[in-house]
Amino acid sequence: MLALAPTLRSHGLIGWGSLARATLWHAIYLVRGVSSRELSQVADQTFRLMRGWPVEEFRGLIAEQIEPLAALAFPDAITRMRAHQSRGERTIVVSSSLIDLVGPLAERLGLDGAIASQAKIEAGRYTGRAETFLHGTAKAEAVRGYCAEHGFDLADSSAYTDSRSDIELLQAVGHPFAVNPDRALRKAAAEHGWPVLRFTSSKLSLAEAEAALLLDLDE
Repeated sequence: MLALAPTLRSHGLIGWGSLARATLWHAIYLVRGVSSRELSQVADQTFRLMRGWPVEEFRGLIAEQIEPLAALAFPDAITRMRAHQSRGERTIVVSSSLIDLVGPLAERLGLDGAIASQAKIEAGRYTGRAETFLHGTAKAEAVRGYCAEHGFDLADSSAYTDSRSDIELLQAVGHPFAVNPDRALRKAAAEHGWPVLRFTSSKLSLAEAEAALLLDLDE
């Protein structure tokens, strides 16, 4: 959503204050990670912010910005996903972000599907409330349900995350990976013996570069 913030502001859907708060939130997330409680609080604020937005207009803005959004994906992540696909494995993005955003992005990146949060809609506009919000236990349960429905064995499945809020998801699969983990996830990975991966990009933002430096110093 942060990547969309300038476009949302230029179309009058958010103001400068919301853009500044989104930027601050992103910096905090990069530097130290966030708890499930913090993530839930920010999600509530985001859903309320969306109250009254025309659904089709928002989806249209996503369609217009899909190429810049896709360019933000880590090349290492795409390489991993392609390797899974070459083995006949289904690749699914599982996110607490909105399905309106995650679904088109997954399709653009050539993945096989998306499981994500959903906002309530009435009369073609967002109500400001969540239909479902996938984080922590809810995200893990959504993955369990998906695998049960499609006949996939969790013990043969892989999961990748950078956040402490997804520890339960990693515990649910047979092949968990911590990617650019926050502090709490690094600790959990060490305790459980989970592999830790470092994905890098040639298009690091200033905030990401600063966060990477802080993590290196912390280690």
